[in-house]
Amino acid sequence: MKVLVLNTKKLKKDCSLDFEYLARIKKTISFCKENKDIELIVISGGKTRANCNYECTYGQKVLENTTNISIKLENKSKTTSESILYTKQLLKGVELDQLFVVSNKKYLLRLKFMYKKLWPKMYQKTTFISAKNHSNLLINLLELVYLLYYFIDPYGTTVEKITKKLFRNS
Repeated sequence: MKVLVLNTKKLKKDCSLDFEYLARIKKTISFCKENKDIELIVISGGKTRANCNYECTYGQKVLENTTNISIKLENKSKTTSESILYTKQLLKGVELDQLFVVSNKKYLLRLKFMYKKLWPKMYQKTTFISAKNHSNLLINLLELVYLLYYFIDPYGTTVEKITKKLFRNS
């Protein structure tokens, strides 16, 4: 089975979609139109804002109206590492021929590293697809810091503990 994984992006405070999340959805739609053999889309993203629904449900609303491909939701994850691990768990027992992962270009290096560490069996069968970025130099530098951190802690447990204490599901 060929599966596409759409990684969500944290919603804005008013629960609307971030520019980069919209870019990921648009890339998913165009990729699926070009690749008619995609059999399943997994939208991965949990509840990261107390006042909003699960991130994955926002992408589902758009994709249900634009594609006839089956959709599964992964709604437990709050971090990138959790997204990979919960998606892996969701697809357990599914015979995967190929996995396509959609995210923004600036995240792909870290995402590739994390897939290699957290889902090594699928890494060789995974194609990473970049959607349009919308960021500045500071955001790109922070992404580099995240990448370096995940070399030390690929499960992201330390960052998760710190962010939960700092932001408390804001």
